[in-house]
Amino acid sequence: MIANNAKGIPRLANRLLKRVVDFKINGFNDIKSIFKKIQIYEFGLDEQDINYLNVLYRQDNEIGLKSIAQILRLDQYTIETKIEPYLIQHHFINKNLRGRKITIEGIDF
Repeated sequence: MIANNAKGIPRLANRLLKRVVDFKINGFNDIKSIFKKIQIYEFGLDEQDINYLNVLYRQDNEIGLKSIAQILRLDQYTIETKIEPYLIQHHFINKNLRGRKITIEGIDF
């Protein structure tokens, strides 16, 4: 389950493993409840990913990177390198010249 929620990033898998071990030591036994507590959702999405999807969900049309960055109060580099690649890989968003748009898979999530 840790590997499934690490977004294919070994460093993230190691960090999640350490967090799970810390919670296990403190009496948490169910890994799903641990992930809920540390705000890791299905497919390994985190709060930033969810907030990004919510911004796109509220838009009728494509929205540009600059606008998304302003709404989320994140820099464009972080969005393009940390958030979007994983969401595109899982078909939660589409990215084109006009901007970004949430897909049916992203809405269903």
